[in-house]
Amino acid sequence: MLKSSATRYLSVFLISLLLIPVLTGCDSKEKEIVISNDIREDIKVEEKEIETLKYKAQKYLEEDNFQEAKNLYDKVILMDKGNKELYLEIKDEYIKKNRFDDAYEIIKVAIDNKVDVEGMQQIAEDIKSNFEVVEYDYIVKQGEECTIPTEGVINVRGEDINVPIHWNNQQVDTSSKGTFKYEGVNEQYGRSFKLKVEVVYSPLTELEIRKITLQAKNALTNIINCLNFDDSTMISEGGRSFAISNIYKSREDVYNALYDYYTDDAIYSFLDNYTLEKDNTFYIIYGQGGVGLSVLDDDLYIEQTETTLRAVYTKTIADNWTVTQEYNFIKYDNCWIRSDITLYY
Repeated sequence: MLKSSATRYLSVFLISLLLIPVLTGCDSKEKEIVISNDIREDIKVEEKEIETLKYKAQKYLEEDNFQEAKNLYDKVILMDKGNKELYLEIKDEYIKKNRFDDAYEIIKVAIDNKVDVEGMQQIAEDIKSNFEVVEYDYIVKQGEECTIPTEGVINVRGEDINVPIHWNNQQVDTSSKGTFKYEGVNEQYGRSFKLKVEVVYSPLTELEIRKITLQAKNALTNIINCLNFDDSTMISEGGRSFAISNIYKSREDVYNALYDYYTDDAIYSFLDNYTLEKDNTFYIIYGQGGVGLSVLDDDLYIEQTETTLRAVYTKTIADNWTVTQEYNFIKYDNCWIRSDITLYY
């Protein structure tokens, strides 16, 4: 158990032997005897001191005086910090008293001192199994932000303390429904953490639906707004009026303006039905009118699933006259885009 002390003194002894020939005025054999006797005596003294300190530390453990025991064990390690068996012996004494935090700490000291690192790491993992795993359960709505805790509370030697947590993944993706699990550790105290995040479907609120509808409506309104046309370019085709826009000069311009708010099918439907190209000139429907509905204020009927949305706006103009406008959306890449385009005349 105290081999390392002996080895250390033996090294000193060998070095001393190498120096003997250069010493003058003394008999070399006589010096060898003096030095070897001194080294053996020093080894015996240190071994006895270590055994005494260990004995006192064990007595303190039996009396549940853990701080005094730790103080003595720390002194023992300082005296022979390269001794693997010493760490294991102290670890075992702590485990007998169910002092797993102290046992883990002494093994961590061995690792820090580069004593059988691989073996000590395995022992540290075994000790960790005695610690309670801290678990968190979160329920968040789909699309909402979820922040992983950076600190957790653990009990160390009977005292609750806050410690940093290092997670295997720092980001929580809530774009899809499901249950997602994350693992974290605190190496200083050998603690493990588990986080379970359940992402649940959350219907859009009425305010959110009105906002989505308004964005899609405004994107289209900007294209067909008469204020953006050159009236002098107006032509008639199929009983409808078309004119040249001052802003949107091509099918590509219109496509790009609607891209974030409409499906491709809806955009191409608009381009095929409400624009035309004649004599190498691009025209857009002109004179769109009808009764305007406010998607922010008028009555709203909603049908929605996780991936589809139907919003029907209704406005009563007179006793027997009710105007209705319908907007259909689909969810694509976590965004709601309109899947139809209808112009009212």
